[in-house]
Amino acid sequence: MIYYFSGTGNSRHAALKIAELLGMKAEAIPVATPSDDAVTGIVFPVYGWRPPQIVRDFIARLKDRATGYTFVVMTCGDDAGEAMDFVDRAGLRYHSAFTVIMPNTYVCLPLFDVDKPEVVNRKLTAAEPRLQDIAEAVKDRRSVKDIHEGRWPRLKTYVLGAYFERHLITDRPFHVSQACNSCRSCERACPVSNISMSAAGRPVWGGHCTGCMACYHICHAHAIRYGKHTNGKGQYRYRDLKKS
Repeated sequence: MIYYFSGTGNSRHAALKIAELLGMKAEAIPVATPSDDAVTGIVFPVYGWRPPQIVRDFIARLKDRATGYTFVVMTCGDDAGEAMDFVDRAGLRYHSAFTVIMPNTYVCLPLFDVDKPEVVNRKLTAAEPRLQDIAEAVKDRRSVKDIHEGRWPRLKTYVLGAYFERHLITDRPFHVSQACNSCRSCERACPVSNISMSAAGRPVWGGHCTGCMACYHICHAHAIRYGKHTNGKGQYRYRDLKKS
C-alpha cells in the first residue's frame, strides 16, 4: 500500500503514478488505516522543510506495521532540507527515500508565489521520468537515499522551519472577499475537513489547519485570502490527465 497526503495534488499524482507502475494501491492518509504489507510507501509534500504534522502522526501509527520493504517519497518545490530527520525521529524503518521536485504552491509570505507556467511545465516534465526511476528502485527493492536537501539544510529545517511551524501553520488569517459565490469547493477540497460553511454561505476555518493551501488554490473565484500576502498571487492545482 502507498499512503499519501496531498493538498494541491502534487503528492497525490506522485503516489498514484508510482502505484500504477508497481500495480499497488494508494490511499489518502486522512482516511487511511495502516496495514501490514510486503511493500509500504509513504508520499507527502514538504512544508517549511518538514513533513506536515498529519504525516508525522500517521508515521507514528504506521511504523510498527511497516515491516516489509518501505520507501518514502517527498515532493518539494525546490529542496527538502533535513525533512527526513523527522521521519527518522518518528521511528519509521525505511529502505529507500527520494525527493521529487514539483511546482511551488506556497503563497503566504512576501516574495513567495506559484511558479511561472514555463517553470511548472519544466518541473512536471522532469518529474515523470523521476517517478519511473523511483518505481524501478522500489520494484528492485534497492536501498537508496536520494534526497535533494539544498543549501543550508539545517538552517532551513531547524531555524526557518521552526518559525514556519510555530507561527505560519494557522488558519486565522484566512478570509474571503466579496467574490465568494458559496460554491463550497474549498470545503470539499480540505483534506482534513477543517472548513465548514456559515449560515451566510461563507467558509469558516475550524482551527486545525495543516497549511496545505488546498482551499486557496481550488477557489475558482479566487476569493480566498490569507491576510494580505496572497493578494494578486497565482493559483496552482495538479490536474491528473487521466482523472484518476
